[in-house]
Amino acid sequence: MTIVSNWYTMDGKEGVDLNNIQSSVTITTDPSVPGPRAKLGDRVQGNNGSEWVFVVAGVTVTAFNLVAITPGYSATAATSAIIVSNAYSFGVAEFQPFQGASVGAASGGVANTGDYFWALLKANSGIRINATGTMRPGADLYLSAAGTAGFVAGSSSVQAISGGGRLNGLMFLTSGTIEAASNIPGNVNAEFGMFGYIMPAAMINAITV
Repeated sequence: MTIVSNWYTMDGKEGVDLNNIQSSVTITTDPSVPGPRAKLGDRVQGNNGSEWVFVVAGVTVTAFNLVAITPGYSATAATSAIIVSNAYSFGVAEFQPFQGASVGAASGGVANTGDYFWALLKANSGIRINATGTMRPGADLYLSAAGTAGFVAGSSSVQAISGGGRLNGLMFLTSGTIEAASNIPGNVNAEFGMFGYIMPAAMINAITV
C-alpha cells in the first residue's frame, strides 16, 4: 500500500476536483465561476473505496487535518471540545498542497476561511493525516492533545484520552513504527485507512449510556 496523492471520482459526477480547494467565490476572485462547483453536503464516491462530502472552511484548515463538520457543512480542525459536544461528523482535509507548498503554508498549504473543498469521509487506504508522537501498526489512535488541533496521536496518554477518546474507524496502516522525531505533519510515510466513518469514543459513550 502507498499514500494516494491523486484522488478521483468513480461515480461520474462532473466538475469534481478532490485534490484541490476552490477559493472563496467572489466576482473579483474569478468572474468565470459564479458560485461553488457543488452544493454543500453533496457526496461522491472515489477511488480506493473513498467517500467525500463538499464543505466550506469555517476557519483556516491545514491540508491533511482531521476536521469536524457541522450539520451546515462547515469544516474546522477537530479539537477535544468539538468531539465531546457530539454535534459534528468527522473527515480529513485530504486536498493536496498547491504547487509543492509545505503542509500548513499560508499560500498553498491550507484552505482559508470561506474556501471550498471535498472532505474525505472514509477510504480503504492511502490516507495522509497530520499526526504527532510515535505511530505503531494496530495501536489505538486518539485526537492529539491541546495545541495541535486536527492532529492524530498514536498515544494512549492521559492527554490523548482527555482529548476526546479513541478514534474508532481510523487505523494506522504503515507496516513499521514511525517514531515521534520523524512524524512531521503530513508525513508521506505514514499511511492511514478508514473502512468506516470516524466515530470518537466520546460519541459512542454518549450514545450507549
